Amino acid sequence: MLDRNKYFPNYQKIYPELIERPDILKFLNQSDQKMKYMEVDLKQNEFIQDLDKKIAVLLPSREDSLERLCDEERRQFPDEQDVEAELLERDETNRLRGYIAELEKDEQKLLYLRYWKELTQAEVAKVFSVSQPTISYREKKILQKIKTRMEQQ
Repeated sequence: MLDRNKYFPNYQKIYPELIERPDILKFLNQSDQKMKYMEVDLKQNEFIQDLDKKIAVLLPSREDSLERLCDEERRQFPDEQDVEAELLERDETNRLRGYIAELEKDEQKLLYLRYWKELTQAEVAKVFSVSQPTISYREKKILQKIKTRMEQQ
């Protein structure tokens, strides 16, 4: 049996001024109710049975132990190599941002529309008042320029 005082403290006794604020008291009680259901749901295994098929299944609780996660070789924190890879990726991203900042404004706008706003080449062509093949050519040229700069470093 669950300890009812744990989930349903007497807030009026603890905070006498709540008598004047029934909305806060109602919110506190609802929060306690939600917490009760969340805690019980996480910590208890669930037993499901199907009498027609004569099947019984025990679903484990959703609360994991560190030991079980380690046994399954799951890791809570990344390896040191992952940290190094992340730093290298961050450095590369910063270099890429720098190269994009060096582009002409029209080139930046084209990349912005294509990759940030996710417009098609035809839609970008309308913005620039040019044909779609022209946008395709410009896009390839810009990306090649950036790729060449990235490979030089």
